Parts: sequence; structure tokens; C-alpha cells
Amino acid sequence: MTEGAIKGGTLPGSSVAASQSGRRNRREIDLDVLTQHLGYFLRRAQVWVFQDFIKTLSAIDLRPAQYSVMVVIGANPGLSQAELAERLAIERARLVHMLDHLQKRGLTERLPSPTDRRTHALQLTREGQ
Repeated sequence: MTEGAIKGGTLPGSSVAASQSGRRNRREIDLDVLTQHLGYFLRRAQVWVFQDFIKTLSAIDLRPAQYSVMVVIGANPGLSQAELAERLAIERARLVHMLDHLQKRGLTERLPSPTDRRTHALQLTREGQ
């Protein structure tokens, strides 16, 4: 077995290699030093997890970031947009757009803050819960 075969991610002669090459007629691509970087494999795992998450929640049209926002709001009713943005490291403009979308769908609502007139208190609606 050659070092290049190992770096490519699929072993020659294996059923996976045979089915992939027969199915697609593609040559094996050498990943070179990527196979030595943990970050590369973590990123690949993240992509697979997100794809599975998106597929699983496709029936209710909820993306991973939206799910995170709703979970944190549900656990912290009355949280401000600024606190939420900071805690989840989401740009404020992006969060505002996401909250607008979730509010239009009837999943979240913005209420006047009881302690600060300049902010909104976030909470899930009955449907969002």
C-alpha cells in the first residue's frame, strides 16, 4: 500500500474504493498533509453534523443557528437582543434579520423590556415552544 493511497482517504482494493471508482470513474485525490490536520477532520465532521441537522429539521424549516437562538431564548425569557448576540457570537445585524424571520413565522416575539425602554425582551411564542 502506498502512502498516497492512505492519504487519499480510501484504500485501494477496498469495496468503498471499488464502488466509488466504478460508479464515478474518478481518480483518487491525494489529500496530502490535510490528513495530518485535526482541524480538517473537525470541519468535515461539522459539515456532516449540520447536513444531518438540516435534513432532520427540514420538515419544520429550522436551521442550526435559528435553533440555537430559540433554545437560548427559551431558557432565558426576557433576554435582550444585545445579550443574545453577544452570548452566541452572532453579528447584531444578522441576529436582527433572524429574529425578524422567526417573528414573522410566529415563533418568537419582542416585548418592551421592563427594565430598559431602549431594548426588547425576547421570548418564544406558544408555537415556538
